Amino acid sequence: PEVRLAVVETLGKLGGEEVLHPLVKAMGDHNDEVRHLAKEKLTAQRVRAIAPLLSLALDAKIDTEVRIDAIACLSEIKLDEVTKHLESLAAHEDHHVRTAALLGLGHSQKKTSISTIEQALHDYRDEVRRACAMTLASYPGEEAYEPLVKALQDNNRDVRRAAIESLLKVGVANVNDTLLKTLADKDWEVRRTGTLALGRLFDASIVPH
Repeated sequence: PEVRLAVVETLGKLGGEEVLHPLVKAMGDHNDEVRHLAKEKLTAQRVRAIAPLLSLALDAKIDTEVRIDAIACLSEIKLDEVTKHLESLAAHEDHHVRTAALLGLGHSQKKTSISTIEQALHDYRDEVRRACAMTLASYPGEEAYEPLVKALQDNNRDVRRAAIESLLKVGVANVNDTLLKTLADKDWEVRRTGTLALGRLFDASIVPH
């Protein structure tokens, strides 16, 4: 892969419209290093990279991992235009795309309406609802609190565990009481996550400021 790595590195230095297609092609390389470098160089193209990355994300014929990587690259381009595309992808028919788009929205510079994120809590796929719970962590305050409390009632334990982790980050006053209730969860892993979360809150409260 050394030669292909060198080619991708050179393409990244050159920049411009003419390097987009070969960089997109390199994102499907069988070597992890080549793919990672191609993602890095393509993301650095910023506005020019949006259209080809979006095409990759929407192409059902290519490998799912490449589509997910394309969405991750999009989320690194901190522009309002990208947020709109991620919102659209969050409603895509493919659950892999929906999941990646929701996680990408958590990294977006411009926050989408929390109602767009909250809708995903009703998705029939567990991984999409989990991604929703994780993304809600990037919306500090009361607006994320209620959706996360709802997520604690999800029938999937990984969704509930993700909601616990996100509750630690939203910064609401009554989070202790909410987390205490998770200690009665029917699943031991959820109870363990809740216990660890409470411990982290306690540790943070005794650190001198």
